[in-house]
Amino acid sequence: MRLADRTSTLGGVKAAPYDIGDEVELAVKFTDRQGNPADPQTVTIELVCPDGQQLSWTGAELTHPVVGSFSYLYTIANGWGWYRATSRGEGGITVVRQESFPVQESQLEEAASDTTHPTILIAGPPGPTGPPGPSGAPGSTGPPGATGPQGSTGPVGATGAQGPKGDPGATGAQGPQGTQGPQGTQGPQGTQGPQGAAGPAGPAGPQRDQVLMAALGLKGWTFDYSHIRSGLALSAGQMRSRALVLIAGDVISNFVIDVYVVAAGAAPTNLWLALYTSASPAALVATSVDTASDAQWTSIGLKSFALTTPYTVPATAVYYGAVLMNGAFGSTQPQVGIALGSGVIQVPLPGGIPIALAVSGLSSLPATISFGARDGQTLFFGVN
Repeated sequence: MRLADRTSTLGGVKAAPYDIGDEVELAVKFTDRQGNPADPQTVTIELVCPDGQQLSWTGAELTHPVVGSFSYLYTIANGWGWYRATSRGEGGITVVRQESFPVQESQLEEAASDTTHPTILIAGPPGPTGPPGPSGAPGSTGPPGATGPQGSTGPVGATGAQGPKGDPGATGAQGPQGTQGPQGTQGPQGTQGPQGAAGPAGPAGPQRDQVLMAALGLKGWTFDYSHIRSGLALSAGQMRSRALVLIAGDVISNFVIDVYVVAAGAAPTNLWLALYTSASPAALVATSVDTASDAQWTSIGLKSFALTTPYTVPATAVYYGAVLMNGAFGSTQPQVGIALGSGVIQVPLPGGIPIALAVSGLSSLPATISFGARDGQTLFFGVN
C-alpha cells in the first residue's frame, strides 16, 4: 500500500506538564490520501530525552489495536525538561512526525530537601510555524527536449526538362545458334585399322564348392561338405577346432556341424559350439547356446545351433570353428564329420596360422587358445 498524507498524534494518560514517574502514551495514527486508516510497512517511535539519551521502539514492541494506530506507554525516568517524540512510518514513502512534551522540576528538588517529583515548570511548547521565506532564484534551464517526429512529405514538384541524349549502350549478347543444316552425303569407307590389344579377362565364375555352400544356405565352412569321409568322437573336456574364412559384413546367427554318429544316453553337463579369431592367441568372439540337451545330437546329418547373440564379421579373415563337450553322454558319444580321418597334415596357413587346434582338460569355453595346441583332424564346421 502506498502511504502518504498521513497524520500522527501523541497522547498521554495525564495532561502536560508531567512529573517524573508519570506514564505518557506515545501514540501515532496513519491515514491514506483519502483519510482512511492505513498501516505502513514499518513503524518506529523514537524519543529524545532532556539528558540526550535516545530511545526507540518498533515492531512487536508497539501496541497495534486497529489499522493505522500504533502506541507505546513510556514511564518518565530521564529527568525534567522537554522530551521530543518522533514517529516514522515507511511503506514506499517515509512519513515523519515530531511532537514534544514538558516534564516539570519538583519544588522539593529545587529546595534540595528531596530528589523526586519536581514541580517547577520549564519553557512552554514551541510556537506556531513562521511564514515561509522568499522564493529562491530560478534554476538553470534544462536540456532541450527530444526532436519531434518528421512532418509529412510535401507534394511532388513539376517534371523538369528532358536532358540530352545519352551515349549508345553496349552491344547486346549474341543470339542463340541457328538449327543445324541437313547431313551431307557419307564419304567412302576408309581402310581398316590394326586390331587393338585384348581387354582384361572377366572375373572367374563361382567354383563348385562355393555353389554347393550357397545351396546349403551357408556363409562359410571349413571344407566342402561333400568331402566328409569319417567321424571324430567327442571326448569329455576336449575342444576341437578348424580354420575357416569369413567375409566382412556377414551376420552369423547359427553354427552348423555334421552329426556322423548319433549320441545315446543321459546328456553331458554342457555342449557348446564357438567361434575364435586367428590372432595369436585365438580369442573367443561368439558362442552357441548350451546344446547338451538338444535332440539334434540323436540324429545324423547337418545340424544348426543358434548363437546366444548374432555376430557381425568385422573384417574378412581366418577364424576357428570349435566344439567342446563338458562331461559325456550316458552310453554313446556323438561323432562329428571329418574329411580324411586321423593323421591329417598340420602344415600352417600363410602367416603361421595353424589349420586346426585342440585343447584338453576344459570344463568351459576358454577366452583364448594358444597356437601351440595344433590338431591333426579336419573337423567340418559351417556358419549361416
